[in-house]
Amino acid sequence: MPCGPGASCINLPGWFKCSCPMPLVGDPYGPFGCRSPQPVCLHDADCKPDQRCNPVTQECY
Repeated sequence: MPCGPGASCINLPGWFKCSCPMPLVGDPYGPFGCRSPQPVCLHDADCKPDQRCNPVTQECY
């Protein structure tokens, strides 16, 4: 399958395009594909108690 999980594939003559349908986000070509958007964070305090903030992606993990 040319697109990642949750991604939409548009087949065109000689090529294809992958995209994340709204409201999903992520890399439609990557192994993790499209996912629900995570809450934006700037600090660990912006996340749930058992999570940390990635300051680069601004996602809780």
